[in-house]
Amino acid sequence: VDATTVAAFGAAGVGGGAQILSSWNPLATPAHNYTSSTTWSKPSSGYDDSAWVVFYLVGGGQGGNHAGSGGPNRGGSAAVIAGTMGDLPSSVSVVVGAGGAGANYNTYGNVGGDTTISANSITFTAKGGDSQVSTPPVQLVFPDIGNPFGTSLPTELTLVAGDLPNVGVVFSGRRSTYGGGFGGQTNPNHQLSSGLSIGGTSVYAGAGGQGRYYAAPTNGVAPGGGGGGSYTNRSFTSGSGGNGSVRVYYIT
Repeated sequence: VDATTVAAFGAAGVGGGAQILSSWNPLATPAHNYTSSTTWSKPSSGYDDSAWVVFYLVGGGQGGNHAGSGGPNRGGSAAVIAGTMGDLPSSVSVVVGAGGAGANYNTYGNVGGDTTISANSITFTAKGGDSQVSTPPVQLVFPDIGNPFGTSLPTELTLVAGDLPNVGVVFSGRRSTYGGGFGGQTNPNHQLSSGLSIGGTSVYAGAGGQGRYYAAPTNGVAPGGGGGGSYTNRSFTSGSGGNGSVRVYYIT
């Protein structure tokens, strides 16, 4: 996990989360990688009650806009929730948001679907990409008590999706740490001379698709990449957003 996130938890005094941050690697192979809706079940053996379970959610990426309908082709936002094995319920409902379809004439791309986990009437959500609303935050939820589905909500910290600057990259979608990269836009003021607008990358999720003027834009990469955009006077359909996912990690 990046140093900025570690520092944020330390400043907030989130004890339970701070203790496991150094052990959780989002790039490690998860115990489960859910790409469609399902139910997570607590393992019946192999872990004691003190083991941590980390749920890493990414919403579906927005489909690419067709220029004339502006705004970025947003990647899906992210939510990271952790609890101890002993305190988690026996099962958690998982809903994975689909990527939005790309636009085909002077309209916004379809919004990405929300990704959620829920139990005991409590739901945590990673919002799908949507260029017509403010950037959804990234939720990072690490409760001291280790029970995110208890009667009281745990501590929540937020980071902005699309949070990384595009250093040295001109005309590209915004980059992200936990959420999906934004799809490249395409219009005469936001493209390279080749008619290409590069999709934003993501450290831990999917990259955005390429916006293209002279060819069909590309789709966002799962999980959560925004679709590449097209331009008003072109007949190409913009790229679709990448589907979301829920990755589950066990830390002992």
